[in-house]
Amino acid sequence: MSEDQKTLYQSCYASIDGRCSINLALKAIGGVCHARWYTLATRINFLYMSTPTPSEELYRLAWFVCNVYARLWIIAKQNWRATQAPSIAYQALKLINALPIHEQRILTPVFERGFGYWLHAEQLILGCLADDDEDVRGQAVARVFQIRQTEAAASATTSDNQRARKRGKKPPPAVRIFQLPTPLYSANHFSRMIDWAQEQITEPPLLRDLSNDELRNFESVPLARDEPSNSQFVERHIQLVTQNSTRSASPTKRDGLCRATIVSRERRSRSTTKAAFSV
Repeated sequence: MSEDQKTLYQSCYASIDGRCSINLALKAIGGVCHARWYTLATRINFLYMSTPTPSEELYRLAWFVCNVYARLWIIAKQNWRATQAPSIAYQALKLINALPIHEQRILTPVFERGFGYWLHAEQLILGCLADDDEDVRGQAVARVFQIRQTEAAASATTSDNQRARKRGKKPPPAVRIFQLPTPLYSANHFSRMIDWAQEQITEPPLLRDLSNDELRNFESVPLARDEPSNSQFVERHIQLVTQNSTRSASPTKRDGLCRATIVSRERRSRSTTKAAFSV
């Protein structure tokens, strides 16, 4: 773990244990970084520990950091593969369900924006194929076969429509819009976090080059993929976009600033690193 990550873990442990070491109390935690939300969580823990009589709001924030945010963060670090992301989303859903109603109302939109992409049917299918339960994998394989049959029938219909359009009888088809699914908060397994009958179901791109026989092998052997669910590359660009959003309100100019910054960083050699400032 990095020094910032260790500080978050130590601050959570100190808040729960009720004792803060001198080394932790004197540690410089640095500024808040939008690409590293745990720096904000660390500041909340430090504020809670340094306040003689914390308010109920501060107590609930510190409680949330220690019992929900940091817990999910550590789980995500241990289970970093993209196929494991749906199960982490399910654990987040259970933690949210255990909170008071007024806090659930605050966190529900955040959960749907942050974890909604891992609840998409394509991602859930990959998560089910990588699951240890044979029944879960078998259901995922059956769903993929059903998708392929539906797409084959739709492809035949599309060919007929294309011939009809050439004769000027029907308009061209619309572009598919990616929509985040609506989570089912009463689910008892990550594979049941969406309504499969109501959501748009498509085959994951990672499976489209596999034959039906290769797909059936997942019924006995789980899917093994090493793609990460998140990367520092993405987080660095989140920080870059956030910084440039305060410099320009125009999307075109903001995009130009981001591209110019990336090119400048590639041309300019790094003279210092974070390790050079460590004590």
